[in-house]
Amino acid sequence: MEEGALLLDVRSPGEFSGGHVSKAVNIPVDSLQAKVASLDKKRAVVVYCQSGMRSSNAARILRSHGVASVHDMGAMRNWEGGINVQRYAMLFLFCMLLGLAPFSPEPHIVGKLRWVAGGAVGMGLMDWGDLLMHGAPWGLLVLAALSDARDWLTTRAG
Repeated sequence: MEEGALLLDVRSPGEFSGGHVSKAVNIPVDSLQAKVASLDKKRAVVVYCQSGMRSSNAARILRSHGVASVHDMGAMRNWEGGINVQRYAMLFLFCMLLGLAPFSPEPHIVGKLRWVAGGAVGMGLMDWGDLLMHGAPWGLLVLAALSDARDWLTTRAG
């Protein structure tokens, strides 16, 4: 990278906008075949994706079109420790703001969980809606962590 390699993110535009390595260029693997002619074939390319599957495919496409130096970084997490800090920071902020609001006398989600643990006696539709609204950010955070763990295990096993 210090010598001017192109950092190529081959994930979808939606994944790219959700967080990416700084200075990366987004060309989804599905469009790479059509756009490879516009790349400087003498410039080194470092390619990555979410789990390593698409980057492997992209590296093969780049090599078959004569790109001289291709490095398949695999999963985005392989870049500087690998945690998608932007994604987790946003989810954590969402958890703190919506997941714990209102804060006094206790976080709303805590009271709702205690209510459910006590048998949910007397909970109305609005209470269940509150539980869903204040619990959703925490659910998203857990799902993101599980997804990253699955991808990490997949790349290590393969």
